[in-house]
Amino acid sequence: ELKLTGCLPVLRCAPPVVTPLEYCMYELFTCLSVRSGGECEVSCKSPFVGGKSISICPAKNTVPNRPLEWRTPFCQLECKDPDPLPAGYRRNVFGAWECEEGYVGRPEAICTTNIACEAILVLQGCDQLAPCRIPP
Repeated sequence: ELKLTGCLPVLRCAPPVVTPLEYCMYELFTCLSVRSGGECEVSCKSPFVGGKSISICPAKNTVPNRPLEWRTPFCQLECKDPDPLPAGYRRNVFGAWECEEGYVGRPEAICTTNIACEAILVLQGCDQLAPCRIPP
């Protein structure tokens, strides 16, 4: 009887292993089950915007649960202005943040995501002016 040995099955690749932020950032739906020698497209997931990249599963892959070979596309988080704006902040004619009249400081806008992958714009740095107390 003839018995063949040493042959392994050709396998699909596993999706890329990602961090929680990368899960929010990249659209990986088409990369959940890629056949050996196949490819899929990774793009930015809203509220991120940017480019795309191609991920591949090597031809003749025999490694179980081998992650796709991928490069991350450039994705940038896009935040909308809060509505209503918090007291003390406004945009100038050039679109830059500044402190409203009656407030002082250096405004800073930080665009971040929450646990639900929603974009949040946090404004900080403008403090309300307060009158000085006259000593007794």
